[in-house]
Amino acid sequence: MAAHIKELMKIMEIQFAVLETSLYLNTHPFDEKVLEKHNKLARSLRRLQTDYNKQFCPLTIGCSNFDYPWCWIDEPWPWQINY
Repeated sequence: MAAHIKELMKIMEIQFAVLETSLYLNTHPFDEKVLEKHNKLARSLRRLQTDYNKQFCPLTIGCSNFDYPWCWIDEPWPWQINY
C-alpha cells in the first residue's frame, strides 16, 4: 500500500474516534477518562493532518497556504483518488 494511503487511512481512523468520543461526551460530559482520551486523539489528529498536508497535499482547502499561482485545482479531486 502506498505511503499516502496508509497515512490517509490512519487519519480517517482517528477522525472516526474523535467523532465517536465527542458524541459520547455530549451525553456523558463528566466522564473524565473519555475526555482525556478525546483530547489526546484530537492532538494526534492535528499532528497527522499537518504532516500529511506537508508531505503529500492539503486535505481540505483551509489546510494550507498556496503559492502563486492558485494550484488547488491541480490536485486530484476526492473521486479521482484510487484508495
